Amino acid sequence: MKGVLKIAVIFFGIILAVLGQCRAEDLYDAPLHISQQEAREDVHYCALFVADKIVDIYYKPWMLSEVALTLIEVDQRDKVAEILEEASVIARGLSNPSYRADALLEVASGYTEIEQYDKAMEIAGTIEAVIPRVKTFCTIAIKYDEDGFHDKAVDVLSKTLGSMGEASRKTRDSALVELTFAYAAMGEYDESLRISQEIEAPYSRVTAFLGLAEEYIRSRQKAEALKVLGRAQVTAGLIQDSIETPTALAEIAKQYAEVKETGRAVAILDGALTVTMEIKSKYSKPDILSKISDGYLKAGRYEKALEVAESIEDDNYKPRALAAAAIGYAKAGHKTKADEILVRALDEVKSIRSPYSQASVMADIARRYLELGQYDTALGVAVSMRDDYNKPRSFAEIAAAFAKKGNKEKAAEIFTQALEWASTIEDNFYKSWALAEIAVKYSEVEMKADEAAKDVLEKIVKDTIGTSGENVGT
Repeated sequence: MKGVLKIAVIFFGIILAVLGQCRAEDLYDAPLHISQQEAREDVHYCALFVADKIVDIYYKPWMLSEVALTLIEVDQRDKVAEILEEASVIARGLSNPSYRADALLEVASGYTEIEQYDKAMEIAGTIEAVIPRVKTFCTIAIKYDEDGFHDKAVDVLSKTLGSMGEASRKTRDSALVELTFAYAAMGEYDESLRISQEIEAPYSRVTAFLGLAEEYIRSRQKAEALKVLGRAQVTAGLIQDSIETPTALAEIAKQYAEVKETGRAVAILDGALTVTMEIKSKYSKPDILSKISDGYLKAGRYEKALEVAESIEDDNYKPRALAAAAIGYAKAGHKTKADEILVRALDEVKSIRSPYSQASVMADIARRYLELGQYDTALGVAVSMRDDYNKPRSFAEIAAAFAKKGNKEKAAEIFTQALEWASTIEDNFYKSWALAEIAVKYSEVEMKADEAAKDVLEKIVKDTIGTSGENVGT
């Protein structure tokens, strides 16, 4: 009997070891009961059908969770729970701790969205890495609070705070920042402030203060927001890193601008700009200048914002900053000037070599045209994109804009084009992601796939069956 038991224990150990290393098709060969017919009829189900064919074990649970949440919009909560359970099985079997933590975070967040709190808490408790675990518990707490269970939410955060153990200073600071955001979002401002003051690194402490100030601003408590911004400004003075200092100042200035403290905002931005111009790093400088330009926009200093945007020497950041400046001019009533700047932004895009990067910037510019109500121009920008990853998303955004405007016939046509471009994506991970985002836009405007769109969905299903096992999500 003992020999049989020993063999059973060894066998079980081997099974666990194999599960830790196996590929997705070995671990997850049970279908999600999504028929080909369902996938041909509905974009949400088509996204799930494609996601179910992802081979790479590290990518699959994340995408299953992402796609599952789109089904909430079409009142399919039982199906969401089924998908999350399958994603959970895969995620728990991942041997890489980092991937496992990220995947479990997504699954637990999914359970939170469908209000299965016990399941979310159980999964969160299995996450070993401190920061993903804290993020997950914070997500659960905020959702508890939104659903009216404030005391339970506070209890979750309190236990999370006491469970960090012997984490490094950097890890602890990052976790505390997440907690300050969660407490502030729940209206527990005093506790958020108390925890913020425990953070050692000045830049991280500024980040926490800004999160608290943002919640005060959102709840229209200007006086309290100004007190916290004052703390943030003093703390920023303790930062010794030449990159972090102007970054922190730019973010502080933006919030001063939000509460109409324009003079303070501009003074801080001027100081941040002076520091930034001394930075030699070609990687950090464009990002900071973009933040400073955005700060000037929020403060109503459009000419200065444009001047800073034009000084950026980076093909990716400059056109985005120019497009943002154009919106500022448009809101101020200078539409002709705004159009001129957007044309310049598009011209700058031509120098970007990477099709993906170029399309990403163009999608941002198309979004700016939508903000100005120039839907046809936005569509023209989307048509000229050379990257299949960003292109279908941009088409879907534009389709939704037409639908909101009342032109659902045009919207349906553009949605079909979005699906056509998504169908050209070879990798099932990225294809399902694009389809999921298109599905969200369909739900947003209460539309469903028409016959033309269903023809494209049928093609996607056929192609997915034909290539199953070839795509790995990388």
